[in-house]
Amino acid sequence: MVKSAPKIDKRTATEITQQLQELLLEYAPTWQESEIDPVTGKRLPKKGTISAVLIGTFARFAEIIIERLNQVPDKNFLAFLDLLGASRLPPQAARTPLTFSLAAGSTVDVVVPVGTQVAAPPAEGEKDPVIFETEAELVVTAAQLTSVFVQEPQQDTWSDRTGWLTTKTATAGFVFHGDGGVEHSLYLACDDLFTLPVAKTATLTIQSEEAQRLAGLPLTWSYWDGQDWRQISQLVSNISENNQSWQVSIPNFPVPVKQIINGVEASWLKVALNQSLIPGSPPLPKIQGITASVSVTQSNLLPDLGFINSSPLDLTKDFSPFGETPRLSDTLYLASQEVFSKAGARVTVNITLNETVPVNSENEVELAFDAWDGKAWQPLLVTSSSPATAKFTQSGSITFTLPNQIGLGEVNGKTNYWIRVRIVRGNYGTGISSQPPTFTTLRQEIRESTEQIIVNSSRGFMPGDRIQIATGTNTQEIRTIGVVNTSNNSLTLTESLQSPHPVGTGVWLISNTLSPPLLKSLTLTYTYNATQSLSACQTYNNFTYIQQKEQPFIPFEALTESHPSLYLGFTLPPTRSNFPNRPLSLFVSLADLKYGEKFIPLSPPYSRQVATTGIVTHPIWVTNDTDQSVTWRVEIWGNNWETTISEEGTSITLAPGEIKSLKVQITIPEDLNQENRDIAFLRLSRPDTFATIYTATLETFVADQLPPMSPVRLSWQYWNGQAWSKLTVDDGSENFTLSGLIKFLVPADCQTKAEFDLSERYWLRVQWETGDYLIEPRIINLALNTTFASQTITIVKEILGSSNGSENQIFQTTRFPVLQNPQLEVREPEKPSELELERLKLQGNSNPITPTPNSREVWVQWQQVPDFYGSTSRDRHYVLDQLTGKIRFGNGRNGLIPPLGTGNLRIARYQTGGGKAGNKPVDSIVQLKTTVPYIEKVTNLQAAAGGAEAETLESLRDRLPETIRHRDRAVTLEDYEDLAKLASPEVARAKCLPLHWLGDPPEQAPRRGTTSIIIVPRSEALKPLPSLELISRVEKFLRARACPTVEILVVGPPYIPVSVNVEIALSSLEGASAVEQAVKATLEQFLHPLTGGLDGNGWDFGREPYKSDFYALLEAVPGVSYIRRLLVDDGRVSQEVEAIRKTGRFLVYSGTHTISLFFKES
Repeated sequence: MVKSAPKIDKRTATEITQQLQELLLEYAPTWQESEIDPVTGKRLPKKGTISAVLIGTFARFAEIIIERLNQVPDKNFLAFLDLLGASRLPPQAARTPLTFSLAAGSTVDVVVPVGTQVAAPPAEGEKDPVIFETEAELVVTAAQLTSVFVQEPQQDTWSDRTGWLTTKTATAGFVFHGDGGVEHSLYLACDDLFTLPVAKTATLTIQSEEAQRLAGLPLTWSYWDGQDWRQISQLVSNISENNQSWQVSIPNFPVPVKQIINGVEASWLKVALNQSLIPGSPPLPKIQGITASVSVTQSNLLPDLGFINSSPLDLTKDFSPFGETPRLSDTLYLASQEVFSKAGARVTVNITLNETVPVNSENEVELAFDAWDGKAWQPLLVTSSSPATAKFTQSGSITFTLPNQIGLGEVNGKTNYWIRVRIVRGNYGTGISSQPPTFTTLRQEIRESTEQIIVNSSRGFMPGDRIQIATGTNTQEIRTIGVVNTSNNSLTLTESLQSPHPVGTGVWLISNTLSPPLLKSLTLTYTYNATQSLSACQTYNNFTYIQQKEQPFIPFEALTESHPSLYLGFTLPPTRSNFPNRPLSLFVSLADLKYGEKFIPLSPPYSRQVATTGIVTHPIWVTNDTDQSVTWRVEIWGNNWETTISEEGTSITLAPGEIKSLKVQITIPEDLNQENRDIAFLRLSRPDTFATIYTATLETFVADQLPPMSPVRLSWQYWNGQAWSKLTVDDGSENFTLSGLIKFLVPADCQTKAEFDLSERYWLRVQWETGDYLIEPRIINLALNTTFASQTITIVKEILGSSNGSENQIFQTTRFPVLQNPQLEVREPEKPSELELERLKLQGNSNPITPTPNSREVWVQWQQVPDFYGSTSRDRHYVLDQLTGKIRFGNGRNGLIPPLGTGNLRIARYQTGGGKAGNKPVDSIVQLKTTVPYIEKVTNLQAAAGGAEAETLESLRDRLPETIRHRDRAVTLEDYEDLAKLASPEVARAKCLPLHWLGDPPEQAPRRGTTSIIIVPRSEALKPLPSLELISRVEKFLRARACPTVEILVVGPPYIPVSVNVEIALSSLEGASAVEQAVKATLEQFLHPLTGGLDGNGWDFGREPYKSDFYALLEAVPGVSYIRRLLVDDGRVSQEVEAIRKTGRFLVYSGTHTISLFFKES
């Protein structure tokens, strides 16, 4: 800042009055119109006298003359600046991207001409709308940008960034950094076995020559439950002895809900790989084949249906399987959807007879068992627990194996899976007795191998009779009576019993009377073991399904690409078949990233450290910005050197709002040459899922200092139907380092392609091939059909007047101020000579001549200069006062005089406008003033910014001396600082640090050939931090003006918080809360880096406030009586803050203050 010149005369009117009084007393001692001032003791003219009026008038006029005299140095300084061609800068026009939309249903592409006017309606307090004009021609295409994806092969991650297309809900995301793991899955289906609706154990046998390695992969097995993939936690894994097969058994295998995957509907089992696959890494094991098998065992199942011939049975009650009067060919039908549908299943029919009803088992009845195979009844080979059980005359089990072919059948109008039991020989008795059956029970327990039994009554039993003991049970026995002793009710048998029988066991007299079996229950048990080949098998890698019909195959494969890429997918209206072969414009809006901000949850995403030996530490910060505790799984992978993490275990838990530091320590191997390096990846993922992950790249160099960051190189491509081809673009975003327009012309051979598991569409992509970003860019919004517009009004071919051939002619534009780069033309009688044309072209205009039809006269474009001091007699120069619109020509010696002519002076094009009025909010520039067919609406997705009023005289006084010194070249330390502030009005402060690369840790040694510049943006924020766009703008501006060999790094300032804990004694209880707010506001204002400090000009780099500064500051607040206690916390307990303090290049800012109020009446 230029200081004002010292005052030539510092006297004021009061001092002149006193001096006149003293002179009057000296030279006019008889003058009596004076008196002594009781306050100052000085003699002054009496008030109201003529002397007082004359002296006061003279003093005031003298003061005015002195003030003008004191302005002479400043006036001479301005005259000097004017001699150097100084002029105040004109207003700056606000700019904003405007997005145009076609009318609904329009399928044609529309051209919006350059200069199309769009207005913002007058805001409150404004009278006229604010006009904006488009800066370039725009093709509004009917093609729609519908899909945006990010893919990062080196970390095997991806992200769906389609949300960038929705301005209202868009969130910032990295351009080349995914936050989800790429899915690598194997989908298996065997519907005949997987869909069995019973509890079962499923076993998959996977043939692989590397079965042990395949089984060691981190895999997640899951099934589809209709809404989500549900993980299977219970698995039994076995490897064959020859390492050729891997068997995975899943107990209680659920029934997956059918789902269509890649056009195949099936009940799928999903096997997902939970690790990253990097391009170029060794391939995973191949699979030679997969078979599936199930094992099912179900017990005590009731049949679905039962019939005796055509009569239905109630199987929940006691029933006679062949009726009350069984006859030959009577049939029992049993149906079970679950049991009898399993071809080859081993089925057991469990029967329990009612023991209170005798069964005639004397006749040799024979039963036949059959099963329906879908076409005919097939006989079943049965085994039973006893021969009597197979005749239904004794409780027990009957077992058989179902045929290999089973089908649905209809019995009595009921469709199901059926078996039948027929009487094919014999019967259960022939006559019907009118006498009740002879029956008694055992009075004493019978042991095995006993011939004599004691019963409760021997009446009705005779020697030679046959009896049945324990009818219908598994211990049923039939014997002949040899002797009956009625005195003790004992029966002596001709043959000893084989089984023991308890007291109360029934003893029946057998006769040939009809006694069919009565079943108390009939249940089914079955075991089903089946092995089949898979009905379907698909792999899913690189967002592509492949049906694996050929064997062998690799189930999990890395991405085919190697560079991080951003994919843009376009769709066309149904009536159009070719992508538009016209220039299209895409606006990229970057997130307003502040230097030094921590990314959430993992920061930084890229760390570079250097050392020659020993252990290198990469500090990483993990942040939880949610209101709930979060647990992350922490992994390191991809590294070749020994790597450890300071946090114990493999997980980290953060409370709400907590920030934790992870120190990743990498040990450099011994005897490594310089320029070796290692790259490791730190991964955060949720323990329960692999879908959401965050990664950081850790690059370690073996060197004395970090190598310079190489410039980023991006490659734009489009799909031509066979391969990705190069696409030439006009990248106004400068490799995504600032918000801007990307313009491209897609060749006519662009074709559709299926990507990211979506239907076919037209794809463009941009790959990050080489180079380093200082901070990886983040996009918040993408908008097609967008172009920049500025708050200007363009006037073309305005006639200024006619030249009369005199010296120093002055003309005036009709509108002013005139913004930058007007084009003034003079009609000359003939074309300038070739030498003069070359001089005109060297001045920056490749085509300075505009012919006049049917005439030798031509319009020649003249050059604007700040003054005529360097102009020769033949230089076509003019001087323009852009604020007033006045144009002045030369005198013939310094600057050519325009030739005589009528209406031969015109401005071919100039713009007027600018000012703060153009800084309009989002969605406010919506009135289309220029009619464009098929355009339905227009809006600004970003607030218009950059509008500024004309430069003040004080700013001019500050700027010009600096300009004279640096001459637009960065050489000295001060040059870098001045030019950094000149790069953008947003830069308020700049500090240059030569031989320092602030991307290195603070303790790194100086680096030759490097220069770092710290910039502070003009902001009212407590901690002003530059945006990524501002950093890029300043760095580009400095590189264009510095030595090409100098490496330049622009960064934001490191900050140290200053927190004050103060106890205030109040003067009164009234307005206590207002006093507290005033104290807080005073502290924040005092500690503001740019406007704080004792003089209000901010804080110097490395300067901290003293404790004593706060006492005087706070006691001056109205309502504060005195300070009872004051503590200043400057963060010394933090190692991070202490490291910043040692650099001496920090700024202070207002931290968290604690204000306590105290009042005590006196």
